[in-house]
Amino acid sequence: MKIRADIVRTYQTLHTWTGITTGLLLFIGFFAGALVMFTDTIDQWSTPPYKQFSQVSDGQHQELLDHVLANEEKAINAVTLHYSENHSPITWYEEGNGRGVNVNEQVWHAGFNEHGEINKELSQVNHLSGLLDYLHQTGGIFGEIGHHLFGGYILGIASFLYFIALISGLIFLLPTLVKSFFALRKDKSASRFWLDSHNLIGVSSLPFHIVIAFTVFVFAFHDFLYGGLFGVYGEKKTISRTAKV
Repeated sequence: MKIRADIVRTYQTLHTWTGITTGLLLFIGFFAGALVMFTDTIDQWSTPPYKQFSQVSDGQHQELLDHVLANEEKAINAVTLHYSENHSPITWYEEGNGRGVNVNEQVWHAGFNEHGEINKELSQVNHLSGLLDYLHQTGGIFGEIGHHLFGGYILGIASFLYFIALISGLIFLLPTLVKSFFALRKDKSASRFWLDSHNLIGVSSLPFHIVIAFTVFVFAFHDFLYGGLFGVYGEKKTISRTAKV
């Protein structure tokens, strides 16, 4: 495939600068998002054992749940049963849902004491996993616009630039893609080896990164996108469901 040299240089420059300007911000979001996959483990690790009630047998979880739902009005929207030995058998939030970084957020723990009675205790929510989730959604940029996170908009713009970096990098690589796709030239300079590695990983994972860029952009600007769809379709359903038996 033959592409003019000036076009290749243009896309090389575009790929370089969009990658540089968005790389660090997206790395924060990506790395924090990977850690958020282990939210429960992080919460257990960062919460002192003395704040937890002893775990109960499976049959007693239902007893605890029935008691909490019957006596705690706010628990119905944020109650969780836990089966891990290092976690209280049941928890619920007094306010919020445990995903923010509100320092006033508190969580109730309940369990059985040594006499077989149901006890509950109120403690401050450990916000380590919440902070990681916040970093994942905002890239570490604090502030709000209305009910949306300001950093979420910035991350949405960064994801759009990231998409440009992906496509421009692919166009820049096209003239030598077939010849050098699997080439890892260790016998040349270290920079050449890392560039070959970059090209191999980048092209082979391209579909996943396009999906990431697209979904981040939609997540950041969903109100505007949904508003535009509503203006086109009105109240008509855009997605239909067909029940299958």
